[in-house]
Amino acid sequence: MTTKEAQAGRAEIAAGRARFAELCPLFEPEHARQFIVIDAVSGDYAIDANPAAARQRLLARRPDARPFEKLIGRPAAFKMRGPRSIADAIIPISRE
Repeated sequence: MTTKEAQAGRAEIAAGRARFAELCPLFEPEHARQFIVIDAVSGDYAIDANPAAARQRLLARRPDARPFEKLIGRPAAFKMRGPRSIADAIIPISRE
């Protein structure tokens, strides 16, 4: 990745975040916990409970879109966590 590509990527992320900040108050109560996919270039968007479906709808309208995904009403879309205890991490092997 070149420096220009990296700078363009950062600019698109910033544009997506700015557009999300504009749109979020409009959708927060009724579309909470749904995904919004925003075209960082045009500002067009699609909303769905399934992020892949929202992305497909946006790309169907704008094939050249630069998608930016965000979950409405939550700070993060997914949680990353490991097993709660070592017992959860160990898979029993049957010895028959």
